[in-house]
Amino acid sequence: MAIRATTTTWPTARPVSRVLWLAILGLIAGAPVAAQALAPARNYAALDQYVLATPAAETASIPQLAQYLVKPAKDDFDKVRALFRWITANIVYDVAAYLEGDYSHTTAEDTLRRRRAICQGYAALFAALGEQVGLEVVTISGYGKGAGYVPGSVFADTNHSWNAVHIGDQWYLVDCTWGAGHMVGRGKFARRFEEFYCFTPPDQFIYNHLPEDPRWQLLPETVSMEAYTRMVLPRPEFF
Repeated sequence: MAIRATTTTWPTARPVSRVLWLAILGLIAGAPVAAQALAPARNYAALDQYVLATPAAETASIPQLAQYLVKPAKDDFDKVRALFRWITANIVYDVAAYLEGDYSHTTAEDTLRRRRAICQGYAALFAALGEQVGLEVVTISGYGKGAGYVPGSVFADTNHSWNAVHIGDQWYLVDCTWGAGHMVGRGKFARRFEEFYCFTPPDQFIYNHLPEDPRWQLLPETVSMEAYTRMVLPRPEFF
């Protein structure tokens, strides 16, 4: 359910290497800092342009849309990017449903038809599209430091859903909800594409996503709920 937060509890500082900053953050938070498998760096401009120009006629069903989106894909990384980019550009976060606690439209089919969803709908649509194009995708439930989160707060229950996709011999993390935008105040969704949430390294994802099943942290040492609530909350730009 959680839509991502837009504030940070970490002050602006002069540029420092990613390795050093992650080490500092890990020491402060008590979290492990480990080398992670990273998706290959590539320019997705042409693929994104193709995806963003998808004709309405190709969106009639999940199978049809999935097959259309991945036509230019060269490998599974391209497939994931294509699905992620279409979802983040075309599905609006359902702020009203979130505020009312209405979880009645969270299937992949509902999300495609209505073009709006809370996090479960985003994750369900990504998983359904991925299945159609041969991707191994799981949906993960956990604790997200989204809109309204106050640092140090204790989570009473899970409040967010995202995905992991298996490529080669590695799992990669994807959050289409937070990739699509963020909530402004308590009643409006601001669309803002955030590619940080596609193939996010686990040692960065952990600062605002704690899976209910610790295995999906994808870290060599798991982070406890206590440590998670003590961790700083940096913006994607920080990394």
